[in-house]
Amino acid sequence: MVRSNAGNPCLDPPQLIYIPEDQHKDGSTANGTDISRGIFGATTGTDRLLKFMAHNDIKASWYMPSHTILSFPEQMAKVRDAGHEM
Repeated sequence: MVRSNAGNPCLDPPQLIYIPEDQHKDGSTANGTDISRGIFGATTGTDRLLKFMAHNDIKASWYMPSHTILSFPEQMAKVRDAGHEM
């Protein structure tokens, strides 16, 4: 999706901004059901955040309900292995 920032006083001069569609790793577009159930965040979002935090040398505290840990153990192990507080 491409949007213009015309009219936004924080972004001067006006320019086109590319906003990527949210996609899973397999290239499929995330749907509202996956997002509302937390599947997109736990699978795709976790990897995106970990990559961003590693690139910027950021350590964070992550809150994870036990349901999330049981449902997505590999993803939650990545958070632990990256040295973040859980």
